[in-house]
Amino acid sequence: MRAPVQLPAAAPDAKRNLSRVPNLDVPVFQPGTVKDPIEEIEGLPEWNPFRPMPYETKRADTANTDHFPIADLYAACFKVLHEGCSYQKALDHFGFNIKRTTLQERVTALEEARPQRPVGRPPKLTEEEERWIAQWIRFCCALGCPPRRGRVLRKVAQILKARGEFFDTKSGLPSYKWWQRFARIYGFDIGASNYRSADSAEGLTREALDSFYDLLFAVIKQYDISPELLWATDETGFSRKRGETLVVKPRGEKVDHVGQELSAHISLVGGVSAAGDCTPFFLLLKGQGQRLGKWPLSGCSPDSAACWTPKAWQNEQSFFLWVRWFCWFLDTKYAALRSAGRYALLLVDGHSSRFNPDMLEFALQHRIVLLCYPPNATAKLQSLDISLHGPLKREVAARHADLEAEGKL
Repeated sequence: MRAPVQLPAAAPDAKRNLSRVPNLDVPVFQPGTVKDPIEEIEGLPEWNPFRPMPYETKRADTANTDHFPIADLYAACFKVLHEGCSYQKALDHFGFNIKRTTLQERVTALEEARPQRPVGRPPKLTEEEERWIAQWIRFCCALGCPPRRGRVLRKVAQILKARGEFFDTKSGLPSYKWWQRFARIYGFDIGASNYRSADSAEGLTREALDSFYDLLFAVIKQYDISPELLWATDETGFSRKRGETLVVKPRGEKVDHVGQELSAHISLVGGVSAAGDCTPFFLLLKGQGQRLGKWPLSGCSPDSAACWTPKAWQNEQSFFLWVRWFCWFLDTKYAALRSAGRYALLLVDGHSSRFNPDMLEFALQHRIVLLCYPPNATAKLQSLDISLHGPLKREVAARHADLEAEGKL
């Protein structure tokens, strides 16, 4: 048996409830006083310090071959040095958590009384430098130029190079484990960024939004707009290429949906109010001066309407017609409020069809105030794409696919 060797103190974050051996500051199991976690598994025999623990057990399932409690390493060294166990028996007892070369190196170091190397590599950057890197990343994101991970790693290597230090990697950059630790501590992740043009980013500023909301609340207060008379409108198109719908397909393969295309482009002009109401269908169809073979509003509500334009897109004439129809809709649905002289507020985007002088004069004469969104802010402030147009287009695509599968189209 080898001569006893004094072992260093165990780490305070040991994962087991361990006792202390007299004169040796190393945690070990005391049979009968400390219960081994593997005894809680049903169907296993009583506690045996040299019984191999296969990976099927709970303790081995949670084992990590790269990281292990320092208390396990000290206890394995104690069994080899003081109890005469072989390396294999000591490793079997700890569920193969510890590598054999690591245990042999530590036992040899204890026998030769060499100073112990700290477990784990010390961080290259100081805590202050890591916080500076985190603030730099957030600052770049705020400026609209989020950095890639390679750029962050090169910045870290540049900081170390300034003081004459380097990372112990072939490329000289931090390892992937360093990035995982840094991202976990400071709350970063790898993901796709949304592209925005410089004009859009410059137009959508806090000052522009604040001024829009100040004007909006001023108009609501001045004209005493009720939620039932606060509306927003926008149009969406159903082109020849239908929207995608979810289908069942083999994993990793692309499937084609073969069917009849739409004969022409169709646009839908919709509106929603602050009270949750919505306008009936108002369709923009492609055509001019032709006979109707089929009524396009069959199956729609009686209040629905349609308008023909050269390309089924919105223009000054079609939007003027929609405003006249919208005025009739308000006077019919909210007759009590409108007969009392109450004004309605209509929020619109900056399309050129919204600036027809004849239309604006007609709207004011019929107590409808139009308010335009700030430039490049429609995607942020327009709610119809989420509340009305998006669900409708998905439902239309799914219904069209079902009809094609049934052979009805």
